[in-house]
Amino acid sequence: MLEILPIKFLRDEDALIFGSLNVALGKLARAGLPVASGIAVSPPDLHLKTVMDHYDFGKREIFEQSLTLVKKEIEKTPIPAELEKEVKKHVKKIWLTLLFAWLEQIKERLWKDGFYPGITEGLDPRLVIFEKKVQASGSAYFDTLQDDVVINIKKGKLHPKDLKKITEMVSLANK
Repeated sequence: MLEILPIKFLRDEDALIFGSLNVALGKLARAGLPVASGIAVSPPDLHLKTVMDHYDFGKREIFEQSLTLVKKEIEKTPIPAELEKEVKKHVKKIWLTLLFAWLEQIKERLWKDGFYPGITEGLDPRLVIFEKKVQASGSAYFDTLQDDVVINIKKGKLHPKDLKKITEMVSLANK
């Protein structure tokens, strides 16, 4: 069953559904640290299982052809009402992006372990973040070995004031 919750409402008891890292973001948001607004979405396990059960993944030769058919079938999945309620704009594109991310995870499992019952269970929940204009993206964390904040910018550039602000936020969140 698909579940959707805004990040700021995620609590410890939601970790089994939305993942511990997403719950940690909820804690940071409630502690007053700046966390992007967005929602956590759990995968529609039952629907994905139903779609996967209709195709033969036993033989490597028809593996990719079957996945192409699965992708076309998944594209027909109706958008959940909860998602439409939370996301006003670009909801179809967001829904398809989420579905294809879960399908990609299933594909990785198929290549690694072959088809098995329960292949659609335990898929990773996803975050949908709402931002108007992204200047840069990357990651930041506190490295205990260096006893310092490490910031990795993958796309874009940040002003030195922004880098300092991120360093202060990560240090505060580390406490």
